[in-house]
Formats: sequence, C-alpha cells, structure tokens
Amino acid sequence: MSSENPVCPLAQAHRRLEDAHRLWHQTADLYSDPDGFRVNLNATIQTLRNVTFALQKQKAVIPSFEAWYQPWQRRMREDPLLRWLVDARNRIVKEEDLVTQSVARIRIVDRYTEVAFVDREVPPLTTLEAAAGPARGVHPAGLAGAWAAAVCLLRQHRPDLHGR
Repeated sequence: MSSENPVCPLAQAHRRLEDAHRLWHQTADLYSDPDGFRVNLNATIQTLRNVTFALQKQKAVIPSFEAWYQPWQRRMREDPLLRWLVDARNRIVKEEDLVTQSVARIRIVDRYTEVAFVDREVPPLTTLEAAAGPARGVHPAGLAGAWAAAVCLLRQHRPDLHGR
C-alpha cells in the first residue's frame, strides 16, 4: 500500500453509500411517476441496509472494529428512523413493496398568526389553483371572493409499513 495511493479498507461500504445517495436523488426526481418512485425507494432502502453489511464484512481488516462498532450498533437499534428502515427493508425483501401514500395539504389562513379556516388534503400533483378552487369565496368574515393572506401547500410521500 503506497502512501500516495492508499487502499481504503471500506471501499465497498463507501460505494454502497454513494449508490444510496444516487438512488435517493433518483427517487426524488421520480416523485410524479408512482412506479418509478416505488422502484427507486425500494432500491434506496435496500442499498442503505447494504452499507452496514459491507461495513461489517470489513471488520477483520479494521483494528478495534468491534469496540468502535458496538456502541454505534446500539445507537442505530435505538433510533426510531433507522429501526423503521430495517423493518421497511425486511418487508420489501421478504414480503411486499411498501404502500406509498402521497398527500398534499392546503391550508388557508386569514392572517399570518391565525388558525387555518380551510385545511384539507388533495391529490399530491394537483395544481395550486385546482387545490384551492373549492376554497374560493371562503373567508371567516364572509367576504365573497376574498383570498386568504397565506396559502401553504405541503407535498409529502409517506411510505406506510402498515398499509394505511
């Protein structure tokens, strides 16, 4: 091993992490394509899990690996998001695809600090105009045709492990 060109003992883990990063962006880019999104989301989750498998495979060449890795394993097991990822990966590999549920929420408020007087979910790729359409003319003071001061449209994919 040359000091000018050292060989990384974790090259496989690094490659898997880079693969997951690429897949994550592909998943985001395919948001409006349900099948493309599902395929890339499943692949991203599986690849993220493979990072730890690749890391564990290299433990023999890393001094004090077990002493370093055990506390990290404990932290990962206790992290709800990482636990969800393991469960999601197991479901994808052993049972079925995750059920994706996309929602967009429109919230119209009268003033910046007031509670919303319209708050509902619509299909995620609905235009702002179409989503707010039924709210036209709705105003807490009863002013016909008035628009609220703020409209917030939040889009989110919520992969659901329980099929709800």
